[in-house]
Amino acid sequence: MLKLEITALGEIYRYSIDDILLGVHSFRNPKLIAVLHKFEFIENYGTGIKKIREAYPNYDIRKLLINHRLWFRVALPDLNYKKAPLRDNVPQNVLQNVPQTKMVKIILAIRKNNKITRSELAKIIDKSFKTVARIIKEFNCISFNGSSKAGYWEIIEEKKMNKL
Repeated sequence: MLKLEITALGEIYRYSIDDILLGVHSFRNPKLIAVLHKFEFIENYGTGIKKIREAYPNYDIRKLLINHRLWFRVALPDLNYKKAPLRDNVPQNVLQNVPQTKMVKIILAIRKNNKITRSELAKIIDKSFKTVARIIKEFNCISFNGSSKAGYWEIIEEKKMNKL
């Protein structure tokens, strides 16, 4: 059976799975949560467990959530696998098919051309040069290396993920 697995380094912050199932929640980094919400990567705080329970009523939720000393994992089975198996023409870059926030547009542009200028990025997101700089600084997952003429963009989080 196919499933979606999401693994986060570090165990659940402060609480046990039983506490979380009772509705208790907190965040390791509230500023990160605020930024993810602002850029529409998350829709609401603390609604995930409720939505998982609603989507998987016939599953023991404790088997879907795995809390280890070094990591935490959510493993969600594909409830539609037998009804509609994956086709050969599924796009490889799924990120291009999600609603594109300004940050996603910036990341996609940098993936296509890591020597793109801030002015070109501003045109892509239809905002000012300063707004591009603010978004990149606020999100903190992109760095610029080298001089302004010969430098290049690097997506930091992808580099970290490749090392794992």
